Amino acid sequence: MEGACGLAREVAAWRNDRIHPPQIRIVEDQHVFVLCNEKGGPLPMDYSECEAKIRQAVHANTEMQVNVERLMRNQDWWDRNFADIFPDVQDEPLDQV
Repeated sequence: MEGACGLAREVAAWRNDRIHPPQIRIVEDQHVFVLCNEKGGPLPMDYSECEAKIRQAVHANTEMQVNVERLMRNQDWWDRNFADIFPDVQDEPLDQV
């Protein structure tokens, strides 16, 4: 589970750097937008890198699903009601989520 969470953190940091960049530089003579890091250097983002990050995100998600199921079974929570497991959390009806 730790490995899956670490991988998800890594992918999230990569994504956030590109979705919320500190700066965007416009190279006017080439009509190109360049995402830049805090120091003004370009952030790479090519097809193969994006594909690799998608694969990492899918792998992290799969690992989390498998491990959460295993944890639930090991804790004997599998057949228990949400309210029994988390008594202090107000469960909202699905039609209000």
